[in-house]
Amino acid sequence: MDISEVCLGEAYTLSHTGDAVSYNWGEGIPEDGVVLQEEAGVYNHILTGIGEGGCSTSDIITVVVHELPIVNAGMDQAECEGEEMVLEAEGAITFEWTGGISDGESFIVIVGETDYTVTGTDENGCQDTDEITITGVDLPVIEATISHEYTGFDGHIELMVSEGSGDYIYEWSNGYITPNITGLTAGNYTVIINDATIGEGVCPTIDSTFTILSFVNLQENISEMVRVFPNPTNDQITIVSEGEFNYSLFSMDGKLIMSGNGKNNVQLSLLGLTAGSYLVEVRTENTPVRIQIIKN
Repeated sequence: MDISEVCLGEAYTLSHTGDAVSYNWGEGIPEDGVVLQEEAGVYNHILTGIGEGGCSTSDIITVVVHELPIVNAGMDQAECEGEEMVLEAEGAITFEWTGGISDGESFIVIVGETDYTVTGTDENGCQDTDEITITGVDLPVIEATISHEYTGFDGHIELMVSEGSGDYIYEWSNGYITPNITGLTAGNYTVIINDATIGEGVCPTIDSTFTILSFVNLQENISEMVRVFPNPTNDQITIVSEGEFNYSLFSMDGKLIMSGNGKNNVQLSLLGLTAGSYLVEVRTENTPVRIQIIKN
């Protein structure tokens, strides 16, 4: 008696040797001896051989059909891009994953939906598969529209946040928890954004700092001791201020473009800048002087 083992869903072939004239497996098994069982279990197949004189003899082959393991890859998950994740399947002895990952070992989450399929093998060599979808959520991208202070306490910042999950928590350095803040005076304002859909604190926060400039009484602040010309300009400007001074050039949304120091006068090239308005700030021992210039 021979004993063979297969997994459910796997066909097997019954074969024989001998010098009988004919053979019969019975049970409706075809002549080629190919069998596909619908249920797991132990199956005894009796082979009957008939010789030339009509005498018969028999033998038994036992086939054990094993149940397939039930492999579970886990629930679909969302995670932040760049974060580490570990997938661990259940229901078998060994596991092999697609996508270049290994069971129980960390990997880096990428943006978008990625399907990972795991094949689990049990102690009988039988296999089952399962699939899990990991959604990599990209980190938010912050943009802002800035209005500076012109009449006093009228500066405001309007955030435009894209990417991420679309549900954010805002924490401003001045206590605001909304995307837009108003009633601002000159100064720096920092916002921390937490992508809350996956779970607060799960994704790394992102932050950005914006500068509100003051144009209150701008013309009154222009000293005869400080001049910037030509204004408007196509290229170079000359800053004139008696003695040593520090200068900064800002875009109108508060971003620092260049800075430095000089004595009595200094020339700056604006050739690489786009046309528009800019702010020159000159600092001496006196009150800072801010002058708006136009680049053609």
